[in-house]
Amino acid sequence: MIFEIEEIPDGGFNFSLLAAKEKFEVNQPDCSLNGSVRVNGKLTRIERDIFFAGDLQASLQVACTRCLKPYSLNVKNKIQVHFIPRAKEQSPGTEVEVKETDIEQEIYKRVESI
Repeated sequence: MIFEIEEIPDGGFNFSLLAAKEKFEVNQPDCSLNGSVRVNGKLTRIERDIFFAGDLQASLQVACTRCLKPYSLNVKNKIQVHFIPRAKEQSPGTEVEVKETDIEQEIYKRVESI
C-alpha cells in the first residue's frame, strides 16, 4: 500500500488493511502463510519522517520440531517502524557513519505521481 506523505493529517492516520499472503516473503523452511495478513495501526508524520505503530495478525503453517507434523499457528505482534527519506546517492567508496538509532529505521523512496 502506498500512502501520500502530504496527505497524512497532523493528528495521524489510523488504518486497517488485509494484505494478500503473496505480498510477503517468508524465508524459513517449514513455514508459510495460511492466508492474508491483517495490519492495523497509525501513521504519523513529523516533517519528512514517518512513524508507524500498530499490530500484525496472521496464521502460519509450521512444522513441529519434535514430531515434524504440520500445524497452524496464529500470531499477533506489535510493530513500530520509523521511516526516513532516502538520502542523496553517495559515490562509491564513500564512508557512511551508522549510529545505533539508524538500525531501527527504514528508508523510503518518494514515488512521483504520473
